[in-house]
Amino acid sequence: MQAPASTAPNSQKSRYLFLAPAVIFINAALLCGISLRLGADLNWDLLNYHFLNGYLWLNGKIFSDSICTVQSYLDPLLNSFYYILIDHFSPLAANLIIASLQSLSLSAVWLLCFRMTEHGFGMFQRIMLSSIATLAALISPVFWSEIGGTMGDTLLDTPIIIALWCILEGLRDRRLLFFGIAGALVGFACGLKFTNMVYALAVAGALILTGIFESPSKIRGILLNAFVFSAYSAVAFLATYGYFGWQMWSHFRNPIFPYFNNIFHSPFMAPRAIHDGRWFPVDFAGYLALPFRLAFVHHHTTDNHLVGMEIPFRTLFPALVLILVPAVYFWAYAKRSSTCRFKPSVIEMYFLATFVLLSFIVWEKMFSYYRYFSAIETIAPAFSLVSLARLLSWRRMRSASIAGAALFVALIAGGSLYGTHALADTNWGREQFGRTYFGINKGEFRKYENSLLVLGTAPLGFMVPYFPDTDQVIGIPERIPYLTTRFQKNYLKKLSKAKDIYYLSSSPNIERHKLLLAEMYGIHVDFQRCEKYHTAALAVVICPARRRTSGLPPLAEGADLK
Repeated sequence: MQAPASTAPNSQKSRYLFLAPAVIFINAALLCGISLRLGADLNWDLLNYHFLNGYLWLNGKIFSDSICTVQSYLDPLLNSFYYILIDHFSPLAANLIIASLQSLSLSAVWLLCFRMTEHGFGMFQRIMLSSIATLAALISPVFWSEIGGTMGDTLLDTPIIIALWCILEGLRDRRLLFFGIAGALVGFACGLKFTNMVYALAVAGALILTGIFESPSKIRGILLNAFVFSAYSAVAFLATYGYFGWQMWSHFRNPIFPYFNNIFHSPFMAPRAIHDGRWFPVDFAGYLALPFRLAFVHHHTTDNHLVGMEIPFRTLFPALVLILVPAVYFWAYAKRSSTCRFKPSVIEMYFLATFVLLSFIVWEKMFSYYRYFSAIETIAPAFSLVSLARLLSWRRMRSASIAGAALFVALIAGGSLYGTHALADTNWGREQFGRTYFGINKGEFRKYENSLLVLGTAPLGFMVPYFPDTDQVIGIPERIPYLTTRFQKNYLKKLSKAKDIYYLSSSPNIERHKLLLAEMYGIHVDFQRCEKYHTAALAVVICPARRRTSGLPPLAEGADLK
């Protein structure tokens, strides 16, 4: 009687070993094919700082040559990866490599859904549900719009989702190693992109609440699980971000400058917090309504009537998931036996429901920007499918209930897509694949050697790596709010020492900052001698400039530099 029980785990593992390579290959091929059709990524952040920050970090210039935006010191390791790809590979190869790595998020979703249906479902049902969940995640607004792109959100969904898989294993096997691995994965994702902190907080909270739900008396074990996860997460975060954070502290007395300066009080800016206030609801009712507002298409108009993101989209899954969470809680409590024991599947669903709920609460409070909700968007179809299948399953109609849940979630995915034109319009900027990324050839700007490049407000950072390495760069006007005179004078020292100065701007904005440059920064631009360069992104004008006065221009603390 012991043999079958002992061989069951091995049977499950053999299925994973058999299915995982096939799933990974199919998803990679699918995303590469879609990436070929979508074209090369030219999103605004790539043009502004993704490519530039990677170049500056790898060349030891990120503190001396920033363009002074709130993103100038973000994600140096992740952006270095993008810079290396774009600098060493063709546009097609770079996009295919990124798409292949993003496909791992879909494979992780497939395997997570397959893991969630381990009990109570047949093999065909598990494969069907996992495949539907994966396809629904693929056509989600954020995931589809970022295929082959450098935003990084969907790329880093992979460690988050694998961490969830590990936690489900840990909850079942009572092995702390799984919680440690999950913590390391989440900490790694946080170190590469700070917005993933949402999921670190949500996992830690969900572990504690799940432990209390399962066995309130075992508080020591409950706290131990959360502690192991948090400790490994902190170590992985420091291993990923620690060195750069120390460099930031050395330069600015704020390890994440310019953010959270209300806490760190860097002398280079006012003690205030920076956040993008466009996305936050105005009151409590607005926070409650937000997931339901995402079910409608919002367009960027002159009145800034948009919700969640800059691009038009809609998704029905946040509303569905938050409706299902309390239903899962009632179902879980109903499954309590007379001995107060729960089946592993009940604990797992309770944990996932709590994780989703806490993620939403933290995300709303910190960002309310939908792109930073990417990991939940990716797992939402799987969570919805399995929740509905378990809630609706009756013994005599189990197959019909599962098929009904699958059909309903497929309709929800289609409804999210309909009216959004996600397959065409939901993107951050695309271009046909060319011979070189951005349509710029190295060596094209050799005549500007040993110069100071002054960048206007258009996203022009992508051009800087193509200029000689001896060049320096500053961004004017500065686009970090609340800067102090101490920062500005230190930042503008290069102006007083530069011999050859050139002003870079996009063609439509060529004289936009003429008065600002002259009055506040003492720079006179010779607009009669400008040279125009056409790139894949925009037409760029390079104009010779000179200082009109000696020394540094007078700058008032707290000046409006917009």
